[in-house]
Amino acid sequence: MKKEEPDTNSALSSIAAIRNTWLNAVRAADAEGLAELVTDDVVVVHGNGRCVRRRDELKADFLKGFEVYSIEQTSQVSKSLSEGDGLLKSLKSKAG
Repeated sequence: MKKEEPDTNSALSSIAAIRNTWLNAVRAADAEGLAELVTDDVVVVHGNGRCVRRRDELKADFLKGFEVYSIEQTSQVSKSLSEGDGLLKSLKSKAG
């Protein structure tokens, strides 16, 4: 049985759309929109080692950050996708 090749163009388009949504939410200081882009069991480890767990805590962290800091988001795109890391599988399940 031949293994089906992943649709890389579709996956890259999905990733680009999510990235653009994230960047636009940061620019708009939209903590609610950012929180909607992550799973409820999200864990974020800041550079200083402080952990933020779960979506509600992350949303509160974003709100505090937007009040205290002027945030400018940048991104760099890499065209590296792997079926083994589950990314394509995850994107397919969300798109379907």
